[in-house]
Amino acid sequence: MTSMGDVLVGLAAGDVLGSAAGPDAAPGWSDDTQQALVLAEHLLRHGRVVPDRFARDLLEFAGPDGPPGRYRDIGSGFAAFLDHLSEGADPAAAAQPSAGNGAAMRIAPVAIRFRDDFEGVIDQAIDASLVTHAHPVGVAAAVAVAVALWAAARGQRGPDLVHSAADAAAIAEHRLFSERYERLAPGDDWHTMSEALRAAVGLVGGVPAEIAESVGSRAAETSRHRQASGTDPYAPASVVTALTVAAGSEPPWVAVETLVDLGGDRDTMAAIAGAVAVASGGRPPAGIVPHAGVLRELGERLAQGGDGEGLPPVVTFA
Repeated sequence: MTSMGDVLVGLAAGDVLGSAAGPDAAPGWSDDTQQALVLAEHLLRHGRVVPDRFARDLLEFAGPDGPPGRYRDIGSGFAAFLDHLSEGADPAAAAQPSAGNGAAMRIAPVAIRFRDDFEGVIDQAIDASLVTHAHPVGVAAAVAVAVALWAAARGQRGPDLVHSAADAAAIAEHRLFSERYERLAPGDDWHTMSEALRAAVGLVGGVPAEIAESVGSRAAETSRHRQASGTDPYAPASVVTALTVAAGSEPPWVAVETLVDLGGDRDTMAAIAGAVAVASGGRPPAGIVPHAGVLRELGERLAQGGDGEGLPPVVTFA
């Protein structure tokens, strides 16, 4: 099994490369990495997800001036979540009805911490995602990415990897409907994410631009606006494209460079693919991740079941 210690470095490297290629490029990483670091520190402190506390941790990272504060390039749903919390909302009621990729982009620490516990990966990914995403698509997307990382570390590649992600999304959808129904926005999206991933299994290994086009065409059918490209923040678009391209790329890191070139929500797609690439045994380019040594130590402590004693708070280097 691949060591999971460097997966955070892979996520951050993809985020940096994707952010640097964007129209409003700035040095460093975006909130993809920042939210992942908050989750990593939370897991080191508590051992598992404590939803109300995790919500507060996400808000506290913004800093004393309030949101968005330290966060960079946040999406509208996460901004609304932070605003609600800062205005005094109950953390259990602050989650947004988002079918976006925000929970999926940060979920890697759960896969690292629970790398030997498949049920733990699924349950903890659900808990971590419901904090901000009151929508089955957004939550199932995060579970799919977490299990894709779990599977990649065990040597799964190609169609098998996407199939495992689809199965995980289906498990999450069932549990959300049967156990968490009251936490979610109304709608009929209970199988959207798993079906999008199943439809993409046959695309693995294809031309990336054609993968994105096919994924986007299908995603448009389930999008609220009935339109989507394969690189949009809508999870059945960008998350499916990222996992499908990552599963079929050899060597694994090629997926990151390819997804950056596709445009759209390139930092999130590249962050997801970067984490998958490292879980698959790939290596990011050296020297592009700020504080790579600290991220590596965070990852190693997560993988070994350790705590955060002696490490600086993530706000000091993020």
